[in-house]
Order: sequence, then structure tokens, then C-alpha cells
Amino acid sequence: MNSLQVKICGIRSINSAFAATKGAASHIGFNFVPSSKRLIEADVAKTIVRAIKENYPDINTPKTVGVFANQPLLYVNSVAEYCELDMVQLSGEEPLAFAEKIISPTLKAIKVDTSAPRESELRRLDQLAKLAKRLNVEVILDKYDPHLQGGTGQTHDWQLAAKLAEHHSFLLSGGLHSGNIQSAISSVRPLGVDVASGIETDGKDDANKIGRFITDAQAAHVQIYN
Repeated sequence: MNSLQVKICGIRSINSAFAATKGAASHIGFNFVPSSKRLIEADVAKTIVRAIKENYPDINTPKTVGVFANQPLLYVNSVAEYCELDMVQLSGEEPLAFAEKIISPTLKAIKVDTSAPRESELRRLDQLAKLAKRLNVEVILDKYDPHLQGGTGQTHDWQLAAKLAEHHSFLLSGGLHSGNIQSAISSVRPLGVDVASGIETDGKDDANKIGRFITDAQAAHVQIYN
């Protein structure tokens, strides 16, 4: 049984980054989307990335991910290099081919349009997931919202996601928290999960909620596959 990937996104403090690292998160995300309430300055992100490496040199530290949406290629690559990030996540309307120009391994958020007919939407997502695989781009499945970028914090069609998971690997995102993570994992059976709003208290990342979410997600994964 492969372990569940758990991406903790929207990190803005060293304490939260350390909680994710100690909890064995697979990824830690830093949001560089200007319109996001989770926006972090590059200098702060760089300090956190270095603090993780310096304070936890003997453990398998999470991959650090920069989240961007519809931003210039030069800016994306410059921030990724400056902050010493392991990966870049594209969460806007960028075409998948844009990922070929990124200097780092890439995640692409593919958005589920819950207003579209399920069968046609599944075909569209399947085509995108196939293209992502050919381009060696990992996929995050999130909900489409024309007014939000860099994560919506909203759940979407888990039945559709489960159908997609029969043939494709992806991280499930959108409105996840400790209260629904067991249901999400048992319903969809994704490669991993991605959370931001579900580990916050009063709009700020919460180290206690981070640890609990990782524990609950991994427990749900073990329960399903044992």
C-alpha cells in the first residue's frame, strides 16, 4: 500500500511549516497569487524553506511548492529559483503546455465545472489528465470558480472525481477538513489530498489543525486499504 500524499497549502508561518514537516506532509504550499488572502512575500517564503532544511536535516522533508495563477513565466521561474522551491503549482487558466517552460517540476490545478453535464465534464477532465501525464505534470483536482484562483475552498463532485480516479492519479482539493476527509478519501480514493482553508483558524494557518488533518487523512487511507 502506497502512503497518501498530503499537501498543506497556504503556509505563512514557520510554526505551521514545522507542524507540516513533523506530521510528514508530502508537500508544503506557498501562495504567490496577488489576489489571494494567503499571499506570502518571497523573502518570507525563502526564510521558511531554509528553516525547514536547517531544522530538519535528518528527515524526509516535504516538497516545497509555489502556487501561481495566470502570472508571467519570468516571474514564476524567478520566484521559484529565489525561494529554492522544489515545485511550481499552476492554478489559473494556463494551458498545460505552459508547464514545459517552468524550471521546476510542475503541478497543475484542473478545475471541475459542477454546472456542466457530468459525462461531458468527465470526458474533458480525462483528456486534460492524459495530456498532463504526457507532459509529466502532476494534477490537483479542484472546483472551478470564475472569481477565485489559487484554491477555492469549496467541495465539488466527488462521484465524478472517483470516476476520474479509476484511470488517473491526482491530489483531491477543495473544501477538505478533518470533518470530511475520511468521506472524501473513501469516496474518491485519490493519490493524495490538498488542504488550505481546512487547516485555518480565523483565516490563519493553524499548526494544531495541520497536525490533526494529516493524522486524520493518513488514518482514513490506512483504514480503506487495510
